[in-house]
Order: sequence, then structure tokens, then C-alpha cells
Amino acid sequence: TLLTHSRCGCVACLQVIARESIFKGECFPRPPTSSTYVFEIMLKAAKLPPGPKSPLERALGFVKSTSAVDTLSTLTRNVAQNPREPKYRKLRLSNVKIAAALVEPEGALDVLRELGWVNEGDDFMVLPDSVQLTMTHVRAVEAQRETLETLAKAKAKARLLSKSAKNDPEKERLLLQLEADRQERAAQAPVTRGSIARSVGSGSNIVSAGDLGLNQCSGGS
Repeated sequence: TLLTHSRCGCVACLQVIARESIFKGECFPRPPTSSTYVFEIMLKAAKLPPGPKSPLERALGFVKSTSAVDTLSTLTRNVAQNPREPKYRKLRLSNVKIAAALVEPEGALDVLRELGWVNEGDDFMVLPDSVQLTMTHVRAVEAQRETLETLAKAKAKARLLSKSAKNDPEKERLLLQLEADRQERAAQAPVTRGSIARSVGSGSNIVSAGDLGLNQCSGGS
């Protein structure tokens, strides 16, 4: 690779090495007809590994339910877009549909706590007024949804290939390659910072299942 021959790995060195390699015909399928091609090679050579995941991203990684991630996304977006609306800051956990969407799926409540939500008694979770959620938090949640969708597509492709892969080493190799590609494509969301939560008193407004797109119009009961 280009980096193998670079002494320092800076942009200037990569540019020189890329140009020299092109003119020598090393590992490049087309002639150096444009500076854009050189820049593309520089970007590939200088590609950095992904950084460490944030606490929120790690918590989201344990949520494997698409419906739970969708509900978390709606809830987080509602708060980010309506930061002073009290009803989006209180959840009744005993509500049947909210319980099915957020209490039962593994890891969903841990994501809420990482976002700054705190328990208020046994029946409620509230998001203190001091905690502000932003579109950065929304993007982190939606990135997990994209990851789950990618996993589902990869599994579907693997099932199709497995039907005709018996006694075929080449198709078996393709299956393994699909799995490797899936891991490589797993998107990482922007780094987010955890919020520091504090307990507040309960209010009369509570986010309803309808607010979360759970087909319920009445508030939180």
C-alpha cells in the first residue's frame, strides 16, 4: 500500500507517492489522467480506523429490537425539537404499549438512562429540565436503526445463498465474505456526550403512546 512506503504519512508525502506509483503503473487499473484520481488514492491511503464508541453508542449496541429503536428515535427527536414541551419529558412505564416498546426489549431502558432519563417511583421515567437532547443524540439512535437494517439485509442474503451453497466451496466463501462485509459496513454514529441527570417532581403532562407512533391517542394512561 501507499502508506507502506511513506516515512511520515502526511498529505504531501502521500501525494508524491501516489503520483510516482501511478506513473510507474503500480497497482492502478487506469492511467493518471486527472488530479482527482490522485486525490482519490490519497484519501484511501490516509483512511483512519473508526474512533472509540461513546457510552450512548455502546448502550444502543445492545438494543436489537427495531421497534424499540424506532420508539427511542421518535422520543429523542420529540425532545430535541420541542425542548420546552413538558409532555415529552415524562413516560408512564406501565402503559401497555410503551412497556412493549421500551420496557420489554433488552437494553432500551439503559439507553433512556444514558440519554439522561431518571426513574420517578416505580411507574414513571422523567427527563429533567436541565438535560437537553440534540440532533446529535437523534443521529446516534438512528445510526443503530441503520445498523439493524444492514444486519437484516445481510442475513436475508445469507439465507438465499445458503440454499444453493451446499457442497460448493466458492459459494461458501461468498457467505463468509458477506459476513465480513457486514461487519465492515456497520456504521458508527457521531460521538455523543452523556448527559448528567437530576431528579425533578412529576408533572401533569406525560408523553403518550400516540406521541411515539404507537397507535394510541390518549395521554399516557
